Amino acid sequence: MELIGCHLIGWQCGEAQFQDVPFKDCHAGFSQFAYSRFKAVRFENCDLSEVNFMEVDLSGTMFVDCDLRNADLTGTRLTGVDLRGSQIDGARVGPRELKGAIIDPNQALAIVRGLGITVKTTDEG
Repeated sequence: MELIGCHLIGWQCGEAQFQDVPFKDCHAGFSQFAYSRFKAVRFENCDLSEVNFMEVDLSGTMFVDCDLRNADLTGTRLTGVDLRGSQIDGARVGPRELKGAIIDPNQALAIVRGLGITVKTTDEG
């Protein structure tokens, strides 16, 4: 099964199992995946804004150029998850969930700012 160009806005599929499923060019904003399990899944160029991934095992999942803004990743397992190049601004995620995740420098800065930490260079005083 592959999901390409799908309109899945608000899709309700909590406690689902996904394995070896590619999602490409899908619009899945506001979807509910809470308590699901993803294995060898790839999201590419997908709108996943405001998605509920609460308590989901996403270990090893890839997000390529996806919009994860304001997604709920509370309690989610992100070990080995590659988020590089995806938008994660406003995502509800903390250090516990991010342990083992792969992110780029811009995402790291966004996460730190989201935690209320001010980042300055040594010469900024």
